[in-house]
Amino acid sequence: MNVQLLRVQEESGNFTERLSVFAFFDDPDGNADFGEMELTHSDTGLFWVITPDESFVRLRGQNRWTGVNNLAGPAGKQFPSGNYSLKISDLAGNEDIYVFELVRPVFPESAPVAFSMSGGEWELNMNPDAGDFVHTFFLLYNSGEELVYSWRVPGTGQPQTRGTISALKTLGRDITFLQCYTENAAETAGVLLTPVRLE
Repeated sequence: MNVQLLRVQEESGNFTERLSVFAFFDDPDGNADFGEMELTHSDTGLFWVITPDESFVRLRGQNRWTGVNNLAGPAGKQFPSGNYSLKISDLAGNEDIYVFELVRPVFPESAPVAFSMSGGEWELNMNPDAGDFVHTFFLLYNSGEELVYSWRVPGTGQPQTRGTISALKTLGRDITFLQCYTENAAETAGVLLTPVRLE
């Protein structure tokens, strides 16, 4: 399974916390047999139920991972650390249970990167307090706000990376919006900035 704690930037510039949870779902009756997922925090009994309408699928090679990337904490607060169980059931009631420990990472005080555009070029600057949030991806969306392409910004060892907007637009059809996502080296946490319209 794949679990990431996220800080998501709102239009106001403030950040909210979300949890991304995905598990491999392979059912002999087909993928449409997915029933629901239930996430439970062992110490407090807090739980979240994810229905088929709230979940979506990520393809990795030949595997289908089912989950959600926008679970909110209790009453809008942080997710508690500790052990969690994730129960996945199909429509017939068959279940699989995964157990994981959520260890809160140290998030940087500000966004780990700053993205800007000028004169047909883009510039990405790594903030000094980024810590181990070192891998940045550009999530590229079309005018219908559908994800078209995910591109990992090559690491240069320098605090600044540049490129052209025209080159980004060749990565997919009708690319209109860009969103920066920076994750830590352990791939357990990430920071997602607000989308920007490409000039």
